[in-house]
Amino acid sequence: MMFVDVYVGRSDDPMFKWYGGDYNGNIPKRITPVFPNVRRRPEDLHTGSPYSWNNTSWHTACKDFGLELVQLDWGAFGAKISKSQVLDLLERFVPTISDELLSCLQKLEEGVEYALIIAETG
Repeated sequence: MMFVDVYVGRSDDPMFKWYGGDYNGNIPKRITPVFPNVRRRPEDLHTGSPYSWNNTSWHTACKDFGLELVQLDWGAFGAKISKSQVLDLLERFVPTISDELLSCLQKLEEGVEYALIIAETG
C-alpha cells in the first residue's frame, strides 16, 4: 500500500523548480501540516477507482477540483494553488480539519502562488 503526504509549500522555494528539476527531492519545504485523507461519497468515486471511500485519491480530488498536477519528482506531484483555492479544496473534500491546520492555512497570504504537493512517503 502506498502512503502519501499532501501539504502546501512555497512555490518560490529556492530548492524547488516547477519544470526541469532534479527528480530526486524536487519538492518545496512543507509550510503546513499534512492534510487529512480525502473523504468522498460513494457516488463521487470514478468508475473503476481502486480507492475505497475512506481513502480516496488526492490526485483524483485535485483533478475534479480543476487543478493541473505536474510530476515534480519520482514520487511527487504538485499544482499551483492560491490560499482561497486551498480552503475551497479542503471544504469540498475533507469534512473536518484540525484546528492546527486551519490556523496555519488562515495565515497564508492572499495573492501568493503556493504549491500543493502530493508526495509518496512509503
